[in-house]
Amino acid sequence: MSNIIQLLEKMGNNASLQNQQQLASAIAQADIDAELKQALTEKNRDKLNAKIKNCPTIICSMVIRPDDLPDEQPNEQPEPEKTPEENKLMANA
Repeated sequence: MSNIIQLLEKMGNNASLQNQQQLASAIAQADIDAELKQALTEKNRDKLNAKIKNCPTIICSMVIRPDDLPDEQPNEQPEPEKTPEENKLMANA
């Protein structure tokens, strides 16, 4: 099992293995069984997961309670920005 993990780690860390020939060579040289080699060569994730049997399905969801939603007032208009002249008048008042 650790050999396939090491190979997968090597594939993720080594950019040269993005080349199909070098990837095929690394898979062929790896000390893993033929089914794993075939799954990697075919890029068959389902077959790889079934063979490893150590990849649980993780599902995550979020539920927002209505009382956690921000207060919204749909009819509220944003206050227009004041011009420099209006700012001066307010400062002098």
